Amino acid sequence: MKKGHRDWPCFLILQSVFLLKPNFAKFKIVAKESFLKNIKSSNHLKYSKRKFWPSAFSFALILTFVTILSALAFTSLDLMDIIASWGDKFWSLNKFAMEMSLILIIGSSIALSPFFNHLIEKMIKKHFDREAKAVLGIFTLSTICCLLNWGFGLIIASVLVMKVLSRFQYNNGLIIASGYGGFLFWHGGLSGSIPLKLTSPSNEIQSILGNTHINLSDTIFSNLNLVLILVNYVVIFILLLYFLKKSEATANLLQGTLKDESAIDKKLTSDFIESHKLMAICLLVLFCLYFYQTFFIQKKALSLSNLTLIFLFFSILLNGNLAEFKKNFHSSVTNCSGIILQFPFYAGIMGVITKSGLGVLMSESFLITTEHNFFLILTYLSAGVLNFFVPSGGGQWVIQAPIILPMAKELGISLAQTSMAIAWGDAWSNMIQPFWALPILGMTGVSLGELMKYTSIIFLVSGISTFCIFAIVI
Repeated sequence: MKKGHRDWPCFLILQSVFLLKPNFAKFKIVAKESFLKNIKSSNHLKYSKRKFWPSAFSFALILTFVTILSALAFTSLDLMDIIASWGDKFWSLNKFAMEMSLILIIGSSIALSPFFNHLIEKMIKKHFDREAKAVLGIFTLSTICCLLNWGFGLIIASVLVMKVLSRFQYNNGLIIASGYGGFLFWHGGLSGSIPLKLTSPSNEIQSILGNTHINLSDTIFSNLNLVLILVNYVVIFILLLYFLKKSEATANLLQGTLKDESAIDKKLTSDFIESHKLMAICLLVLFCLYFYQTFFIQKKALSLSNLTLIFLFFSILLNGNLAEFKKNFHSSVTNCSGIILQFPFYAGIMGVITKSGLGVLMSESFLITTEHNFFLILTYLSAGVLNFFVPSGGGQWVIQAPIILPMAKELGISLAQTSMAIAWGDAWSNMIQPFWALPILGMTGVSLGELMKYTSIIFLVSGISTFCIFAIVI
C-alpha cells in the first residue's frame, strides 16, 4: 500500500459516521462509496485538505472551546465564571457586526448597479483577460485600496474577484487569494486602528507614552512601515507568479449570464415612489447636506459608520432609483450571513480572554524571556497568535498595549516601532484566520479550503520576510 493511502480507514470512518443511518446496509453502501471516492483521488493529500478543512464557522466554534478550556487550565477563574464572561459579552459587538454587514451588503449592491457593472465589465475584458493579468492586477488594486481604507479594500477585492470568476474559468482559489492577499497591508495603511489610536491615545496609554502622542509620521509614514509594505508586496507578487506557473487553469470565457445577476430575485416588487428618481434625488441631497455638516463644518474624522453611509450614498446614486437599489440590496443580503452568525462567537471569545486575563498571559508568555534583539520579532509573533482569538485590531490593542509598551520603554525600544509590530502581527495572521475572508467567500461562493491553500503559504512567506526586517531594525 502506498504511503499516502495509510490513513484511508480514518477518512472512511469519518465519512461513514456522518452519513450513518440505523440500517447497517446503509452503512455498507456509504462505506463503499467513501472508499471508492478516495481510490479515485489522484492526489490524496490535496483531496484531504479540500474535504476536511474546517469552515469559517467551525473555526470560530473550535476557537470558542479552545479559549474556554485554556482559561480554565491557565487562569484562576472557575468554569461557571468563564462561561458567564462568555455569555455576558456574546452580543457586545452587535453594533460593529451591523456596520460590517451593511458595508458588505451595500458594497455588493454597488457592484450590481448598472453603472458599476458596466465599468467593471469593461475593465475585466480589457485588463483581466489572462489569468496572470487578473491575479497580479487584483492583488495590486486590493493592496492599494486596503492601504487607503480596509473596508473599501475588502469590498473592491470581493467585487473584482466575483466579477472575474463569473466571467472567466480561472483558478478560483488563486484569484480569491490574490484579492484577499491585499488585506495583509491594511494595518500599515491610512485606516490602521493602532496608528490612529496613538494620535489621540487613551489616558492609560498616554501615561505610558509620557503624556504625549505618536504622530502618523512615526508609524504609518515611517521608513520601517514603508519598507515593510514594499518588501511584502514584492515578496507576495513573486509568490503569486510562482503560483501562476504551477496553475493549470485556462481562461475559457463562460457563456450565459453572470452569477450575481442570476441570483437576483425577479419577484421583488416596488411601488411608484421607489421607482421614481425624485425620491432618490431627495435622499441623496439629504446625504450631501449631512456630509457637508459632518466633514466641513464639524470637521469630524471618517468613522466606520460614516464610511457605511458613504457607501449607501454611492449605491443609491449608481443604481439610479430606490427600486433598483432595493432589488440589488436584497440579492446581496445572503453574502453577509457568515459575519452575522460568527461575530457573537468572537465577541464571547474576547469576553473570556479579557475577563480571565488569558490575553495578558499569552502576550507575557512570548516576552517574559525576551532580549533587546528579539523584542520586535516576538511582539509581532504574539500579536499574530492573539489575532486568532481576537480578530479586531482595536480589541487586540486594548489587551496588548498596556503590557508590551511598558516593556519596550524599559528596554529603550521605540514605542512607535513596537506599536507597528503589533499592527503588522494583527494583519499577518488574517491570512489564515478566516473571519475577515467571509465577505470575499460569501460573494464568490468558493470554499475556505480553496482560499487557504494559497493564503497559508502567503502567511509563511510574509512572516519570514517581516521577521527579517524587524531583526535588521533592532
